[in-house]
Amino acid sequence: MTTDDVVQQVEALKVNKDTYLYRLKTTHVLCLMTAFFVLVQSSHRTIYSNAFSLGLDRSSPHKPHICSPNEVVGMVINSTFYGIDGCVLHFVDAPRHISTLVDESKNKKLWVHFIGDSDTRGLVLGLLRFLYSPLRAAVTSEMFAKAYDCWDEASQQTCPGVNIFNLARMQHIDYQFCTSQDGVLQNQKHYARGGHSNKTDLLENVFDYNLRVSFGFAGPDGQFVSALRYWTELDNESFPDIFYLNLGAWFSHGETNITTTESVTSLIGNLQEKTGSDIIYGSSLSFRQHLFDDAVARIIHLKREVGITKLHLFDRSVFGGTLMKDLKLKQNSGHAPLIVNLFDAQRLVQLLLFIFRVPLNSSFIPRWFSKNCSTAVTADFIGTWNQHCEWS
Repeated sequence: MTTDDVVQQVEALKVNKDTYLYRLKTTHVLCLMTAFFVLVQSSHRTIYSNAFSLGLDRSSPHKPHICSPNEVVGMVINSTFYGIDGCVLHFVDAPRHISTLVDESKNKKLWVHFIGDSDTRGLVLGLLRFLYSPLRAAVTSEMFAKAYDCWDEASQQTCPGVNIFNLARMQHIDYQFCTSQDGVLQNQKHYARGGHSNKTDLLENVFDYNLRVSFGFAGPDGQFVSALRYWTELDNESFPDIFYLNLGAWFSHGETNITTTESVTSLIGNLQEKTGSDIIYGSSLSFRQHLFDDAVARIIHLKREVGITKLHLFDRSVFGGTLMKDLKLKQNSGHAPLIVNLFDAQRLVQLLLFIFRVPLNSSFIPRWFSKNCSTAVTADFIGTWNQHCEWS
């Protein structure tokens, strides 16, 4: 397919934007996107281009500009995402750009903590593929277990008390890195546990890190609220710089009402006030329920209107739905393929760069992914934790 063919399809997509949105998602996603675009889209396109010094000609279809991390409407052709305004999604050198972000931060530290269900865990594992090279290079279950620090050399098995199935259902992830002048992330701690892991490790085993990525599982009903209360009631001077939150598929069994919605959004507000952290609320994947996503998105929109600017939205629903549809992907064991988590992880990295006004210096357009990126290689596939995947 030539560049002109792509341009023609993108132009056709613009003309049929309303029809495309209607086909892609139902009314509840339109509500989410309405709040989302009114809130950030117009300002992000200008600020993102200026802040990143892209230097690309927006008027020429043969030199498409780089998509904002908030551009979710478009199409995927040959593993490349084309946004509805003619942009193209790029992949960045995540370690190098995150190192720059850390170096320009006040305390030379960045801690991002994720709270959510298995879809959020998949996003974290996708992010770690870009940040921790042993995970990207791993092929066998043994190599993956070592990369998660869950391998016992004496017995040549996964760490005591953890089998492969439980490792797939990780409830606690904590990776800590220090940065070097050449932009390389040097790992100080890599830790992942399934089953009922010990939460105190999150606060006790802390190194002198520059970058920290951690995850706490909050799936079945009540766990998300408990996780937020844990942080708001914690008597501690050190909090994550960024919380990534997702209610997930479990919350309230997909049923929403004013009381539960106000309770959750109030807790999110309390979390921001207590910690002073930026909060990113990520929507659920396209095949999940979105009733709370819509409600939370509208309330975050209203809060930003009155000057609360540390609340951000990250749409995984429309973008992921486009990937699933255009690449003809299928979920397995109720989870999305690894390629969805990889694309979203790249978008999330670029959202972090945008939030902290860090320029995007180098990138490439992804055009190829190996088969393992989009298919399940084992029957117990969940969270894409142990699948080798290559891209270029």
